[in-house]
Amino acid sequence: MNRSNINKFLSGAIIGLAALGSVSAQAANIGFEGVAPDLFSGGASFSENGYTMTVLDGAGNIGGLSGASINGSDSFACSIIACPTGNGSTYFAGLNDGGLNFTRADAVGFQVKSLDFSFVAPTAGLIDFTVGKLVLTGKDESGTIVETSLDFSNQVNGQFSFASWNINSAFANTTLKELSVNACLFTNS
Repeated sequence: MNRSNINKFLSGAIIGLAALGSVSAQAANIGFEGVAPDLFSGGASFSENGYTMTVLDGAGNIGGLSGASINGSDSFACSIIACPTGNGSTYFAGLNDGGLNFTRADAVGFQVKSLDFSFVAPTAGLIDFTVGKLVLTGKDESGTIVETSLDFSNQVNGQFSFASWNINSAFANTTLKELSVNACLFTNS
C-alpha cells in the first residue's frame, strides 16, 4: 500500500493521513499535491482521488480561519510558525481548533489503515512533552460512531517531526462512510 500525506494543523497540531482506500478498490492516496497553498474558512471543501474534504470550524471559530495548505519545502511558509520536520510535500494545516472531514464522492465505504501526523508550535523551542493527541472519529455504514486516538510525539532537538501511525485493527478494519480528524490539546497538568 502506498503512503502519502494528508497533513493538517489543528490549534498547533499538524496531522497527516495516509492510505485512505475504498472497500471495492485499491487504496487511494491523498497528498494535497493538487491543492495550491491557500487559507481556508470552515465549510470550504476540495476533492482529491474521489474523496471530498470539508474544513471544520473549531469551537467559537464559526466562519473564521480554520485551515491552510502548506508547501513543506517552502521555508517562507513556515516563517511565522514552527512547522514540523520530515515532510517536504504539501500538507493541510487545520488552524484555530479546525478539523477536516472526509467522505467519498461516490458514497462507497472506505477504511483508514495509517496516517502521518505531528504537532506544530506557534514558535520554536517550546516545552518538550506530549501536548495532546490526534483524534479520529468515524461513522460506519450503520451510523455507529467509532473513535481512536494517539498522543503527539515529543520534540527532538527542539523540533516536532512527522510520525507514522498504523491504526489499530479494530478501527482500521471498520468500513467508514465519514471520517473527522481533530486534535485534542492539553497541558501537563
